[in-house]
Amino acid sequence: MDSGGASQPINAGLVEFCKGDLGLARKIADCCTIRSFKQGETLISQGDAAKGVYILLSGEANIVLHSRGGHELWLDALRSGSLFGELAVILNQPRSASVLALTDGEYAGFSLSQFRLLLETDSRFSMLTINMQARRVHMNCTRMIETNMLSVSARVYAELLRCATSSETDNEAFHISPAPSVSAFAKRVNASRESVSRSINDYEKSGLLQRDSEKWTIFVPQFETR
Repeated sequence: MDSGGASQPINAGLVEFCKGDLGLARKIADCCTIRSFKQGETLISQGDAAKGVYILLSGEANIVLHSRGGHELWLDALRSGSLFGELAVILNQPRSASVLALTDGEYAGFSLSQFRLLLETDSRFSMLTINMQARRVHMNCTRMIETNMLSVSARVYAELLRCATSSETDNEAFHISPAPSVSAFAKRVNASRESVSRSINDYEKSGLLQRDSEKWTIFVPQFETR
């Protein structure tokens, strides 16, 4: 369904993408179409021609790259307010990766002409797009360096800290909620489930990690001072 004119409420996901800029959010709402998707659905397929650009409004999805041998490489996680599909349009190339829905949700879609018009005429939208692309490039470079230079155990701990948010009651604890699966976490660090499971178990035994059905809690290491 179309998001409609100014009289309708602005979707919270658009406001999140626009960093609270209601004027820009309303401008985007006036030219996009909101659609729903189901868990497991492929939102973008690697190799396809680009037909639009999208903003995730609710739900979760992963950006993944498929090798010719069928190996799936995890690239990034998408949450509410995330832009996706823009790279193929900017470069005028086929889709370089796939986007797979982890949950049910909604996204706002632009046609190619609408996206290009926003890029050319609104500097606020252009900067948001540039910043999101820069963040992904920086994070992919960081993970590539970690994959080549760090052990699986060290990569797991680095990813735990990246995924966690600070506790409101404990300055020395961080939480990941909802609790992720070990398999999903293994994809994030590009390692086998078995090796990641061993690392997670070691962190639990050492007291740096505590898991339950709702969340994972990561604790700051305590060092003795002399």
